[in-house]
Amino acid sequence: MTSLRDRSPVHGLARRRLGPADVAAQSIAGSAPSAAMAATPVIVAGMAGAGTVWSFVVAGVLALLVAASVARFTRRMAAPGGIYTLTAQGLGAGPAFAAGIATLAGYLLLCGAAIAGAVAYLGPLCGPWATGPLASALLAVAVGAVVTALVVRGVRPAARVVLLVEAVAVAVLVGVFVVLLVGGPLPGPGAPVPPAGPGAVAAGVVPALAAFIGFEVATSLGGEARRPFRSVPRAVTATAAVTAVLYVFAAAVQVAGFAAVPGGLAGQTQPVQVLAVARGWSWIPPLLDAALVLSFLACAVATTTALSRVLFALARDGVVPRPLGRTHRRFRTPHVAVGLGAPAATLAVAVP
Repeated sequence: MTSLRDRSPVHGLARRRLGPADVAAQSIAGSAPSAAMAATPVIVAGMAGAGTVWSFVVAGVLALLVAASVARFTRRMAAPGGIYTLTAQGLGAGPAFAAGIATLAGYLLLCGAAIAGAVAYLGPLCGPWATGPLASALLAVAVGAVVTALVVRGVRPAARVVLLVEAVAVAVLVGVFVVLLVGGPLPGPGAPVPPAGPGAVAAGVVPALAAFIGFEVATSLGGEARRPFRSVPRAVTATAAVTAVLYVFAAAVQVAGFAAVPGGLAGQTQPVQVLAVARGWSWIPPLLDAALVLSFLACAVATTTALSRVLFALARDGVVPRPLGRTHRRFRTPHVAVGLGAPAATLAVAVP
């Protein structure tokens, strides 16, 4: 009779099926670059002022250093627990438990934020009927149901959807920023902007780093990647590098666009929309909203995938209830963990 000890601790998952593109897609979607490009620079500008671009440069360097550290470990170990499992191997049970709880909380919050972001930008696209708390709750439930179905169905189908969706969203955002860059800055009286000191740049690094959250999602797919010791570290490192370039570009375009406007970028609430409307490009805001909905949806799928894998690993280690470590017989995914994580994030958004 075969006992649990005679089997792999990750038995039940679809092993060695994900190619490099599938793994990379999860990390890219986890960081939601499109949404971060549109929303983060104005937050950083409120703290860093003229040093906004430099704050993103510093944050990008720090993210690459973290990615290099994570990549060093993932070249030697592949497991669905991601950072939790890596911490367990390096520091033992106590720090691993703290890392596991922190990872669960982070992915749960990130998934909830992604669903909330999708709802926020989906509402204006749906028309007047999609206003009010009830409509928002229904949209949240619909988005949560789509996310749950995709993740339960399997990583490969979800990864392909995520790859397509995020590629379209990033292409749209980059195209929008190129158009805005060609259009030049908004007219205004202009005012000399004092150079930002090291303190202002450092203050802006903290929110700029928040834009990189999620780039390590690929570490949770080590047990399902075809060549995990190559694809996972490359996905983590490449995601940090690519998103850093995108964020610096987006910040530079928005800072330049409001260079002559009193208050600069920091005085705006929706800078991309303002730049577009001011030039009479009314087609950009709805296109931008659609791209952001896609980006947030991809982020929710990627973070739910990572959340379910961490719950799966914790259950197999006996840290959380063991039923969370069960896998679907047909799809070979931790469907019980998905059925807990995705609805929990959705409920947090749907219930006011």
